[in-house]
Amino acid sequence: MNLYRTCLLALTLGIALMALAAPDAGKKPVQGKAVQLLFLGDGGHHDPSARVVELKHALGKEAPFPGTGGS
Repeated sequence: MNLYRTCLLALTLGIALMALAAPDAGKKPVQGKAVQLLFLGDGGHHDPSARVVELKHALGKEAPFPGTGGS
């Protein structure tokens, strides 16, 4: 059983090292269309404007909203 664990650990570490060492220098970031979000409310406990404010605060400049510097 100890040999099994050792081999499994070695295999896992080997795969992790190969994944980390994979060359990605030639890849360019993908530029796509901006994401648009639609928040719907029902006049009850669903408050879309509050969710937008929370998401803008949580995501910062990565927020997918127009004028916030996101995509």
